[in-house]
Amino acid sequence: MGITLVCAFAGIEPLALYKDTALDYARNQGDKFTEFFEEAAPAVTSPESEDITGIVAKVEPAVVMVEVEDGVGSGMIVDKSGYILTSNHIVENVQSARIIFGGGGQYEGTVIGKDEVRDLAIIKITAVGFDFPAVTFGDSDTLEGGEAVIVIGYSLGLEGGTTVSKGIISAFRDEDGVRYIQTDAAINPGNSGGPLINLKGEVIGIVTSKVVHEAVEGMGFAVAINTVKPLISERTGIKQTVEEVEETQREEQSLLELEKEVFRLINIQRQERGIPPVAWSETLHDGARKHSENMQKKGSLYHDTHGQFAECCYGGPLQYSPSSITATGTVNSWMSSPGHRAIVLDGQYRQGAVGIARDTGFFATYRCY
Repeated sequence: MGITLVCAFAGIEPLALYKDTALDYARNQGDKFTEFFEEAAPAVTSPESEDITGIVAKVEPAVVMVEVEDGVGSGMIVDKSGYILTSNHIVENVQSARIIFGGGGQYEGTVIGKDEVRDLAIIKITAVGFDFPAVTFGDSDTLEGGEAVIVIGYSLGLEGGTTVSKGIISAFRDEDGVRYIQTDAAINPGNSGGPLINLKGEVIGIVTSKVVHEAVEGMGFAVAINTVKPLISERTGIKQTVEEVEETQREEQSLLELEKEVFRLINIQRQERGIPPVAWSETLHDGARKHSENMQKKGSLYHDTHGQFAECCYGGPLQYSPSSITATGTVNSWMSSPGHRAIVLDGQYRQGAVGIARDTGFFATYRCY
């Protein structure tokens, strides 16, 4: 068994890259790429691809490019204060790195922890006062071979956003006390330090290496996230136990059920009057949830005037009556207000969604177009 594992890992190469080489290659292929895309037929979006799009949209904001003097890799934010998990081989010879977000923001980061055996490192963004998007951890001990997984990272260090690939869990490998998840998802230089996620959008591994050989295809490896959690807790004080993750999931599910119930009651009000129901829109849901969270931070209600949609808002800070924090109470408040009632019952609107924030008060937003 030991010989088999040694052979399996022979030829593995870290995925940190020399950016100029990759960019030169991409630029030299520019004409070929152009010809291909001109001839290619339009892609057909399947229900599965739409699901993947939503999963990626959930995780991608927390995936960053880690740039050092000799190359680049990927990383993921594990706490909103700016702690980043990445691979040690990306930063093994440096104490600082530039952290680049897909949206274009750049921050300086300091390496605060390294683990050569597990090929892990922790970086802290030096800027303060920001709430960065963060990933959610899954439980790698419950994984099984054949499960679908997604890799997100900055392949070849190319600018303009992350690269996404999809595959399955091919096998599990244990070496030097470290559990590795083997996957056939496409992994390229620059993916090191990026997340391997499940179809719930949870990080289950950190990409670390691949087998590079002309006779080998589809053998990439990620350190299982449960192997990583002790280092994160030790170096940052952040603890994302399985129980904490499950509690977060329960809270999110409860909130979504409340939002969907408010939405259902809105459609009942419309149907009782012969008005066509509105269809749930994930785009409007994301915007409505964010607006409610912003009202929560401000501590008061206001309307967002940016966007081609109509909007109803409801709620208040902590002292707001708990008895009205119900789906029925929310819809009744809108129906009792002439302006909001007109929006709820307007037949021109065909899509809509409800977003709610309730940590420090109760704030609800209904958007439609």
